[in-house]
Amino acid sequence: MKGLRETVEEALRALRLGMEADGYLLQVQELNGDQLTIRIEATANACKECLVPKEVMRGIIQTSLPAPLGINNVSLVYPAECASSDGVG
Repeated sequence: MKGLRETVEEALRALRLGMEADGYLLQVQELNGDQLTIRIEATANACKECLVPKEVMRGIIQTSLPAPLGINNVSLVYPAECASSDGVG
């Protein structure tokens, strides 16, 4: 039987592959109860115009997840926030 994290990772696989094609890395940063935090990082080859606004991405992620998982809160960390939280930017 799959664990919750494995189920979430599998559900986001197609989205992750599409984002990688545009130069972004999608990572499950935290999964705690009904709270999911996703971190999106830009690679050197990232297509800046390809990354949709957070609200749109949140909707895409929520519709990618099976409803029975009960994940109601999706938080996103976007590239600019990644840089500043890493002390780089």
